[in-house]
Formats: sequence, structure tokens, C-alpha cells
Amino acid sequence: MSYVRQGLLLLYCMMLCGCVIIPNYPSSWASLESARQDCFSVGGVYHNKGDGGRYGVPHLARLLFRDVSGRPVNPGDDIWHRDKKDLVNGVDSVEVAVTKEGTLEVTALYEDRPVIKKQLFANKEEYRCNDGKIEIAQSIVDLMGPRQESVILLKSIDGALVVKDGAIGMMLFVLPLTGFDWHRFKPYQSGKP
Repeated sequence: MSYVRQGLLLLYCMMLCGCVIIPNYPSSWASLESARQDCFSVGGVYHNKGDGGRYGVPHLARLLFRDVSGRPVNPGDDIWHRDKKDLVNGVDSVEVAVTKEGTLEVTALYEDRPVIKKQLFANKEEYRCNDGKIEIAQSIVDLMGPRQESVILLKSIDGALVVKDGAIGMMLFVLPLTGFDWHRFKPYQSGKP
């Protein structure tokens, strides 16, 4: 067999060996709310630290400010240093709100004070509202390869925000990759941990 055929066979085998991770919704969590026409019910203030995920404690601010395109509310505030670790230590809650005009507003809070704020617009296709679910997706091409990352926000019947976080794409431009994870963030009440 020629080296070209061996190389093509190896490439074909690598493409068949992609990575797929598709966990079911955790049965121990409260059921998800029924489908709605709008996404207003997803709004609320939630704890930054959540449950679920395969890689340690999930943080809502990290999921929603993944691209760190928000801006500091008070640039001189010493708890915000444009460093992702501040989305863990410098944030205790996250407010999610959908306006009637179709703007999704996400505000990271520390001791009830806004630290960073981000707005996404439905009319600019920065997010979508489908059946009461908010989907934020972005396409990325970097050294790992092309992929589409998405964060889907849903509400459970106990008032928690449920986040389905995932990606689909090609690793190293050769291996197919798809997977997602479930996270849950309980409602936040000011002054209570």
C-alpha cells in the first residue's frame, strides 16, 4: 500500500474516532418549565456558583461572559481586573433580564453592586428566544479548530436557572467533536449565601 493511501486511511480512521459527550438531564433536578412563546420567565437573579458539570463547580458569570465582551460598570472598582478569575471570586450573583424590546441584559453582581454588564440584541441575532429558551451561540476558529459554542438558558419549575453549555466542531481541523453539559444555578436572595 502506498504512503498516500496509508495516510488517507489514517485520516479517515481519525475522523471516525471523534469525541461525543451527550449527558441526559439530571433526574434528581426539578423538571424544566413547559415551553412558552417568550423568554421573560428565564429572567431573575441567580447564584454565581452552581451545581452539575463534569469539571468542578460551574460559575454562571464564566458561562455568560465567556468572551468577556462586557464592560466594567465602575472601571476603577478594585474587584474587577479584566481577568476571568474575577468572574469566580469577584461575583456572587448574576442577573438575567429580557426586555420587551428584545434585549438580553446580563449583569454580574458583587454584594448587590453591578461589576460588569453585557447586552445582547435579538434583532442583531446575538441571541435567540425559542419556546421559552434563550440560546447564545458564537462561532470560533482558533488553533483547536472551527467550532460553534452555545449556552442555552432554561428555567426549572423550582425557580432555578438551568444552563446547557456545549460545543460542536472539529478538533485540530480533523476530529469531529460534540458535547455539552448541564448546570443549575439557584435563585439568589440578597444578603443570603
